[in-house]
Amino acid sequence: MKTSLARVALSGLALGLACGCSSPPGGEGSSGSAATASTTSAASGGGGSGATGNAGGSAGAGAVGGEGRGGAGGAGGAACAADVTPEPGLVVTEGGAVRGALDGATYSFKGIPYATPPVGPLRFRPPLPPACAEGEIDATAFGPQCLQKTSNGAEGSEDCLTLNVWAPAEPPPAPRAVMVFFHGGGNVSGASANPGEEAAPFLGGRPFVEQSDVILVTANYRLGPMGFLAHPALVAEDANGSAGNYGLYDQVAALRWVRDNIAAFGGDPSRVMVFGESAGAIDSCALMASPLAQGLFSRVLMESGACVAQTLAEREATGTTLAGAVGCSDPATALDCLRLLDGATVVQAQPAYDATSMGTLLDSLERLPFGPTVDGYALTDTPLATLEAGNHNHAAFVAGTNADETEPVVSYFLSEADYAQAVHDAFGQAAGDDVLSLYSVVAYGNPHEAMTALSSDLKFGCPTRRAVRAATATQSEPVRRYLFTHALDGVLLHGLGAFHALELVFVFQHDGVPTYAFDADELALSHAMLGYWTRFAMQADPNGGSSTAWPAYDALDPYLALDTVIEDKTGYHSAECDLLDALRP
Repeated sequence: MKTSLARVALSGLALGLACGCSSPPGGEGSSGSAATASTTSAASGGGGSGATGNAGGSAGAGAVGGEGRGGAGGAGGAACAADVTPEPGLVVTEGGAVRGALDGATYSFKGIPYATPPVGPLRFRPPLPPACAEGEIDATAFGPQCLQKTSNGAEGSEDCLTLNVWAPAEPPPAPRAVMVFFHGGGNVSGASANPGEEAAPFLGGRPFVEQSDVILVTANYRLGPMGFLAHPALVAEDANGSAGNYGLYDQVAALRWVRDNIAAFGGDPSRVMVFGESAGAIDSCALMASPLAQGLFSRVLMESGACVAQTLAEREATGTTLAGAVGCSDPATALDCLRLLDGATVVQAQPAYDATSMGTLLDSLERLPFGPTVDGYALTDTPLATLEAGNHNHAAFVAGTNADETEPVVSYFLSEADYAQAVHDAFGQAAGDDVLSLYSVVAYGNPHEAMTALSSDLKFGCPTRRAVRAATATQSEPVRRYLFTHALDGVLLHGLGAFHALELVFVFQHDGVPTYAFDADELALSHAMLGYWTRFAMQADPNGGSSTAWPAYDALDPYLALDTVIEDKTGYHSAECDLLDALRP
């Protein structure tokens, strides 16, 4: 497979240090047969299991985040395709029969709808279950990416709530573990995969399936204002006083689809691992903290994220400003106005975010313009505070970061004086002096490297340590931490260090790029990482075989250093994070 390192390194970083690349697939199930010999799922009409209640739907579940609990229920399950006999590559789901394609020893099912298109009056509302499909669903091509702002305007579609499943062609002796991946992109860009990438998706599932015998699922979710807009009128309209978490609701809906359908693909719904990178990792922590996601997964793995969310008031301020910018400032008519506008107009009005500015580099990921919101319903507190109180969805937990997350967006022309000024502006004179003593130009060799270390710790490394500490203190399920440290060979690539999202190239086994190919040691690292990730999904413990032992987290701050030589270490930047944690507002 070939892909572009520039795409990994820069596309998402320009949108808030979150990978804007495509994402991989994953799924979940409950028992039963594989994609090659699927059985019809049992349908249950009547009261839905959804957390909320707008009625109806193929699985009998109400809208995620709608009124009440346990909706009125719908036609129910495989009644949508009751006359269809499963066969290899044809799987019967609660929304209808889906036909995939065979690729080697893997069946892929692409572009499966998991919700009703959130268009027209359904814009800025929780997702509803999909309607029964008429005839077979052609699952051989990816669905459109969700509508998002670009440098040239906007691209994608509001009709985007689809997911992709990769499953082994051979029926399993027992139901397989399921890995569900949520892509990065600052919650404003990205996709589970891009149309046109069918032959070689940037983050495809075949390596997971064929090396480790798991099922991989990836899902689109609404982005930017379409997924995370809050506005006082939206709060007033909602029975739960909720707004600003439509993208999170989409992820919950995708996980419910997995729970209700993955058995038909050979998956085990009791062994579902949620994992995500950057914004997908932020959202994964939010799912740990959300009561709406209870029971939908039993493992969580965060790659380069943080357990953060803004308050409803903060998100409302952003939403009110955006509404005014598109001519919807009248509170009495704002919602009708926003729902009648062309979607491209709405997303193009989202606030700018300059990931390269000094202020942004020294600010928390919490300040991203769009993302999870503490609305009192989907999230009752910040995800970190929820973990600290032990009120989260307890799950085996892994979190980690890359050593040089911000390297590509820190100016190579940064002067020592400008670096010192930026630190003092962010922390004040006295505290800034303390920070500069630990991240000194002398210690790091130049202002660029010092700022890279500081901003990578501030945005990623130290928040990750806080998250694993909180989970370790409040749950019995094991917690682990990693640090990806590998830099690619070559003068230019090596200088980027272990930059943001680089680990995805290794986790998803892209064995080369147009001007770069893995050497034997890097290929071994890729296989080792995929092994750790998939064993974690299968047994809630990444250890096994001849791999370097990965210890559970404890007071010594142990972590697994992932490089061509994998090592068990302790205390990464402990003094630095102690200081930065103490300086948190």
